[in-house]
Amino acid sequence: MKQKFRMFSFVKVGDNLGRSMKLYPRDFHAIVAGTCSQLHGGADTDSYSLYRLDKQGKIVDSIAWYPEHALTLLGSQNRDRAEEMVEDWNRLGCDE
Repeated sequence: MKQKFRMFSFVKVGDNLGRSMKLYPRDFHAIVAGTCSQLHGGADTDSYSLYRLDKQGKIVDSIAWYPEHALTLLGSQNRDRAEEMVEDWNRLGCDE
């Protein structure tokens, strides 16, 4: 496995995203959707697509491409719960 974070991992997006990402949301928790390579092919295993979580832990958005250095694995992991949350998000639609 070349990527640092597995799909359905809970991560924290930090504050230090750099100048090129100054308009991107920062300082939030998310679920990893996958790397650019996993989702679209190619060699980019350092850029991640994420499901953004609100303060209550509910998915509120899908956003990409966050660099690996901006992410930190959270201590509490539950792959089954993350997968269930993503399935609900996809099934119920993104406009809830």
